[in-house]
Amino acid sequence: MLMILLDDEQAASLRGPTGRGAALDPRRVDAGPHAGGWILPTEVLDDPAHEPCHATLTVLLIVEIDQTEAWPVVGEA
Repeated sequence: MLMILLDDEQAASLRGPTGRGAALDPRRVDAGPHAGGWILPTEVLDDPAHEPCHATLTVLLIVEIDQTEAWPVVGEA
């Protein structure tokens, strides 16, 4: 799945209300090549409720995230 990759500072500055009752809430990547980074779905770029953040988001790196790699299930045999 395609996601917008953010660092700690970007995630902190973008987290919160954006407009029309909407908010951004970046998710931390636990494992894999982007471990320690934060992501948002690319769909936020098409959502008019997040328009105040579009200029910032459009210049960030878009990466492919494998959910099973990024958030491995711990303790399964």
